[in-house]
Amino acid sequence: MVRISFFIKLPAVILLGLFFGCEGERPQAGEPVRVDTTLWRDGDLLFRMGLEGASRVVTTVGGGDFSHVGLTLKKNGRWMVVHAVPNEALPGETDRIKCEPLDSFFAPQRACRGAWRRVDCSDSVAAQVALAAYGKYEKGVSFDHDYDLWDTTSFYCTELVWYLYRKHGIDLAEERRHQLVIPGKTSSYLFPEDLWVSNRLVPQNQKHNNP
Repeated sequence: MVRISFFIKLPAVILLGLFFGCEGERPQAGEPVRVDTTLWRDGDLLFRMGLEGASRVVTTVGGGDFSHVGLTLKKNGRWMVVHAVPNEALPGETDRIKCEPLDSFFAPQRACRGAWRRVDCSDSVAAQVALAAYGKYEKGVSFDHDYDLWDTTSFYCTELVWYLYRKHGIDLAEERRHQLVIPGKTSSYLFPEDLWVSNRLVPQNQKHNNP
């Protein structure tokens, strides 16, 4: 098991907000991330890297090139992304699992690069995962602000993807965990890189970056 201990004096909620709250600031907009959707299917993984400092914290602590992950789902002929993200709720609403168009997920104010990866499983299993994710969106399942990997009543981004595939016997995180040690609490967390390096992801898929 991979374990990384990180000591810090900030309260846990502030620390974890920095790690996974990657979409709350307004970085300077650039060009949209361009992706080729030709070979996609429901239940594929989409990774993105945010532009702001919080995203860099995620990749610094968790490693890798990406700070966020979601699942693909085609609805009415249009590619959508189901994902758990904070700080994007409408005024007066709580943070929930989202289902949004691809161009919104990869909007220039949210992403500077992205990548598509496929899980090594049947189309039917991948489709069931995507539908389960959409079902949680329809139920209005909340974002997991406690970042509790074992509480299945709410989810953060990597937790949602890992949990839904794990229900079908596919553990994308395998034994990888990051142990963050904060005064009074030590817990396990999953970062996007913990899924990216999984042996269950098809390796030949390429990254798609802005020029």
